[in-house]
Amino acid sequence: MKKELIPVLILIIASIYCIIIINITNTYYSNKQCIGHILVFVSFASFFINKKAYDYLIIATLLLGIVGVINFTPSTYIIDIFGLKLNPLSFLVALIFIFIKKK
Repeated sequence: MKKELIPVLILIIASIYCIIIINITNTYYSNKQCIGHILVFVSFASFFINKKAYDYLIIATLLLGIVGVINFTPSTYIIDIFGLKLNPLSFLVALIFIFIKKK
């Protein structure tokens, strides 16, 4: 497995978890989650089509997730650091992406 796929695979697992929980509990599927799942799918597909596009798409997806525009989980988790509100899952995946890209 290629290391570059790890961030998007984590997001795919979170998306699958989200879809399962929404179907089990009959909760509302928001636009944030729908857009997030579409961007994860597009990022995953772009990995095999164009690696440069994958980098830009996964960065855009993670940035949108960090600031809370999109969501990958059934609940919205926010960490407030010095007045800056961050989504911890997206932030951790972004750190993993940066760590992988530096090697």
